Amino acid sequence: MKILFVSSEVAPFARMGGLADVVGSLPQALRKLGHEVRIILPLYRAVRQSALPLHKGRKSVQVVLGGGTHKALLRQSIRDGITVYFLENEEFFDRDGIYANQGQDYSDNAVRFGFFCKATLELLRRMDFRPDVLHLHDWPSALIAPLLRTEFDKDPFFAPMATLLTIHDLSYQGLFAPRDVAPLKLPQELFSAEYCEYYDQFSFLKGGILHADMLNTVSDNYRRQIQQQDSGMGFGEILSRRCNDLHGINNGLEPKSWDPALDTSLAAPYNASALAGKKLCKRSLQQLCDLEPRKDRALLTMIAPNEPGKGLDLLEQGWEELLKRPVQLSLLITGDEDCGPRWREKARPWQGQVCILSNPDENLIRQAVAGSDMLLMPGRHDPGGLNQLIALRYGSVPLVQRSAAGADTIIDPTQNSRKANGFNFKEPDPDSFIEATDRALSFFATRHIWRRIMKRGMVQDVSWDSSAKQYQDLYRRAIQKRRLGSDFTARNPLP
Repeated sequence: MKILFVSSEVAPFARMGGLADVVGSLPQALRKLGHEVRIILPLYRAVRQSALPLHKGRKSVQVVLGGGTHKALLRQSIRDGITVYFLENEEFFDRDGIYANQGQDYSDNAVRFGFFCKATLELLRRMDFRPDVLHLHDWPSALIAPLLRTEFDKDPFFAPMATLLTIHDLSYQGLFAPRDVAPLKLPQELFSAEYCEYYDQFSFLKGGILHADMLNTVSDNYRRQIQQQDSGMGFGEILSRRCNDLHGINNGLEPKSWDPALDTSLAAPYNASALAGKKLCKRSLQQLCDLEPRKDRALLTMIAPNEPGKGLDLLEQGWEELLKRPVQLSLLITGDEDCGPRWREKARPWQGQVCILSNPDENLIRQAVAGSDMLLMPGRHDPGGLNQLIALRYGSVPLVQRSAAGADTIIDPTQNSRKANGFNFKEPDPDSFIEATDRALSFFATRHIWRRIMKRGMVQDVSWDSSAKQYQDLYRRAIQKRRLGSDFTARNPLP
């Protein structure tokens, strides 16, 4: 099959979170299965300023926006045998950030990523690559699905092209006021409830959910979760009505990119058979965070965005109780620069026991996971569960909330003592969180049992191999559905 990944983020070129890691690594696993995979993303300033060799192609298109036209040029590069296209438009993408600058979303994000979607479709006509499947990722590329059913519906070039939309994080829905979308000159029907209208707003993601041939989330737990009214973030009913087309496929890691034996950002290399380097990494993290150099204290790391449901609220509720335990804590807060000072003030009485780090880069995240004994993931909404896979690989035993995505790959000793690779707790409240932490600490105190749990996670297969085969099957189902000409909204009219 020929597959084009359409994404606003791709590691290592442009990264804000797990979305970029998935799009940067899954194509390699699909390539090993014999598929031809290519990727397209915007040409951001950071990519332009990097040392990446970019070849300027001859392909360009004009996209009508507002009262005029805007040009999209195509550049390309090769990474590990995968062709990566970069869509160039300096007005929209030559900026400091991907979506925002200094924490403030760009006011024209609807136009920027609407342009990306329209230009991608226009450029496809001129490429030497005609994909069987367009693999869309989250709201920035989701608009392509409804565009194919409206503006491009009569074009025979696109007729056999199937779409798969992967929902990495439902909390980002591409919601805009209709006036913000107006410059895109979209077909009028897209502003209706059958397409993108959502409570008098325009949602890129809703249009993708309703009109992509197939849908998936990045864990089966998350697939179930987002179909519920209380955790579907307003989209529960829409998603539950597409339950037959909605699948959960666990994320994976690219083994060579996440290997503590090869990771040059660490203080020392190590693996499951030689753990001396792990001790050095813990000592290095303690020095970096000004924590007491204690071997007998469990060093806990938590990486969390300052967003509802991602775990910081639960940590705050259980703060006093947690720090009464024989633990050290490195807290890495992402996304919100304003909350760092508040948490540092909160940590002041626990100097030498707690470290607060804001907006860590990837190297610091790697060092924190490698240096910690446990990775805390108490959030109710952790869609992708990539962090717990990294933690397993690096010997940092995960502690997760059972209904979150991370729980798909974490087995608690109470569930199966011979297969246990971490700890989980059922109720999303501080009492359950602290109880699970206490259980984990009791195992930590018995070093040979703890080492067994840790090694079990380190040797676990967290690669893309199994998941890539599931994506392969999903692509085939999407193609079959497109060939049969089925149309979800025609068969299931909205009330």
